Parts: sequence; structure tokens; C-alpha cells
Amino acid sequence: RASPAIAQMLSTVLYGRRFFPYYTFNAVAGLDQEGRGVVYGYDAIGSYQEVGYGAQGSGSALATSLLDNQVAFKTHPQNKKIYRLMRLWNG
Repeated sequence: RASPAIAQMLSTVLYGRRFFPYYTFNAVAGLDQEGRGVVYGYDAIGSYQEVGYGAQGSGSALATSLLDNQVAFKTHPQNKKIYRLMRLWNG
């Protein structure tokens, strides 16, 4: 359960190169102190934050839309009763 420590270490390494940065956008995933899943997202100079989910790299636009739908349920109907009624009405 060393994910928070690894997240901080990567931040320190990236920040140490802030004037000549590595042009990488990183993500660290693992378990936190309570054993729950955690994901950290980074920018090029080492600033990071805990996020619920994330994607980095050339496929991030496609992966983010998939994660929005399947993990965060952003495109799902908010009210399941209305959704069921719509399905019954439309056949």
C-alpha cells in the first residue's frame, strides 16, 4: 500500500526537472492506506491530484469518454424510473 509514497516520489522527480521537464503525463494507480483503489494524475512539472479515474497519452480522449460512461455514469439517465418508462413507451 505504498501508492501515496510512490505518487509523492514521482512528483518530486518531475518537479526536480521543472526547468527542463520530461514531456510525459503520468498516472499512478494502486491502493491507499485503507486498502481502497486510488488513482493520481500528473502534469509535466509534477503537480498531482487524486482523481476517481483518469487516462493519459494519445488515446486519452477515447479512454476518457469510455470511463465517463462506464465508471462515472455521466451519460446514463439520472432517474431510472423515467428511463424504464421511456423503454416501455418506445417498445
